Amino acid sequence: DEVGLASALRWFTSGFSKRSEIDIDLEIPESLGRFPRDLEIAVFRIVQETLTNVHRHSGSSTAKITIWRSANQLRLKVEDKGRGMTLPAIGKDDRENAILGVGISGIRERVRQLAGQMQIRSGDWGTALEAVFPLEESDVAERGRGAAED
Repeated sequence: DEVGLASALRWFTSGFSKRSEIDIDLEIPESLGRFPRDLEIAVFRIVQETLTNVHRHSGSSTAKITIWRSANQLRLKVEDKGRGMTLPAIGKDDRENAILGVGISGIRERVRQLAGQMQIRSGDWGTALEAVFPLEESDVAERGRGAAED
């Protein structure tokens, strides 16, 4: 809460990388700034869950996390070079989507609660999860406030 999203992710990914032996490339612009608390927590938790999935299921020795901001969006992308996963067909009901597991369902719910969108792509090249969150004008003030506190 106090150090901001960028600092918290640097700390977390450093420790996770040491524990899991997964080489993590974290790309966050220095000027990212701060966001509303609920958005920062959601992005942090999504990164935690996706890295846990990379460690448990993908077999990848690397992961790349990219976070960037535009005037009206915060974007998060987490990629690995693992074995990929089977994605359910579009339009299937929740029982069939349960194949994605509790973790991805939790990510989807976090994204939905913040009016965001999420996409997962996967193949023999690995898996990529991308989440896009809308930012409002008031978030610009949050960003400025956080930059002054850093």
